[in-house]
Amino acid sequence: MNSRAFRASKQSEFLRSLVPVNVIFYFMWLSFLAYHGATLAAWLVDLTLELPAWIVPVVSILNIVAVVWVLPNVIRQASVQVLSSSMHYYGDVESTVQQTQVLSKWYWLPLQLFACNFGNSHATHHFFRSPAVLPARTGAPRCTRGHAQPRRALR
Repeated sequence: MNSRAFRASKQSEFLRSLVPVNVIFYFMWLSFLAYHGATLAAWLVDLTLELPAWIVPVVSILNIVAVVWVLPNVIRQASVQVLSSSMHYYGDVESTVQQTQVLSKWYWLPLQLFACNFGNSHATHHFFRSPAVLPARTGAPRCTRGHAQPRRALR
C-alpha cells in the first residue's frame, strides 16, 4: 500500500471513529447556542418568540446535557489549547529543552484545573516519547489504548 492510500485509509478510519459521539456532541452544542442565542436576540430587541410546546421539555433536557457534558468539555479543550500554545516556543530555539516550559505559576491555576494539570506535565512528552515510559515518569496510571507500537525516544 502506498503512502497516499495509507493516509486516506487512516483518515477514513479517523472520521468513522468520530461519527456517533462527535455528531451528537456538536449537535447538542450548536442547538444549545442557537436556542439561547435566539432567545437573547429576541429579548434584546423586545420580541416574543412563539415556539412549539414540544420545545420546552427538549430545551430543559438540552440545558442539563450542556451543563453536565458539553460545556465542561468545551472549557477543557479551550484550556488545553491555551496552555499548549502558551508553553511552546518555536522561534529562535536550538533544542527540545528550549522549546517547552512548565506552566506552574499561580495565575495558570484556573486553566490547570480544567485541563487536569496539563501545563505541568505536558513538557514530559517532548523528552520521553514512549507510552511505556510516560506513566513511570509522570506517576500516571498506565494506559496503552491507541498505542499499537511505542515511539522511539528523542535523541
